[in-house]
Amino acid sequence: PQVALANVKVLKCLPKEIEEQELPSVLQSVCNVLKSRNQEVRNKTRKVLTGITLELGPSYLPYLIEVIASSLSKGYQVHVLGYTLHSLLECFVVRAKKSEMGKLSSASPHTMEGAFDESLSMLLPLLETDIFGQVS
Repeated sequence: PQVALANVKVLKCLPKEIEEQELPSVLQSVCNVLKSRNQEVRNKTRKVLTGITLELGPSYLPYLIEVIASSLSKGYQVHVLGYTLHSLLECFVVRAKKSEMGKLSSASPHTMEGAFDESLSMLLPLLETDIFGQVS
C-alpha cells in the first residue's frame, strides 16, 4: 500500500485521461488491503489512504467513498468502513485547522468550502449502517 501514494502523486502529474484510467485500480488495490483481519495492516493502509485522500483533495471524496464502500460491505468490514471514513474526514479537518493556524507553508491547494456537500448523501447511510445496522 505504501507505493500507492507515490503512484497517485505520479498520476496527478500525468494527463487527466491517464489519471482517470489508472486511478481506480490503484484505489481498489489499497481498499482491498483494508479487508485484512490484521489490525496493524489496516492501520498502515488507512494511513496511506489518508495521504492519497489529501493528495487528491476533497473533490475526489465522493469517488473514494464509493470505492471504499464497494470493497468493505460484509461483516466486520462494515465497521472498518466506518472507521476508515472517519479517518478520511478527520484528515481534512486537521488540514483545515493547520491551515487556519498558519502551520502549513501555504494555503491548502484544495478549497474546503462545500467540500463535503456532495459526499454527505453517501456518508450518512454508510455510517448509519455501521452504527445501527444488522452487524452492530
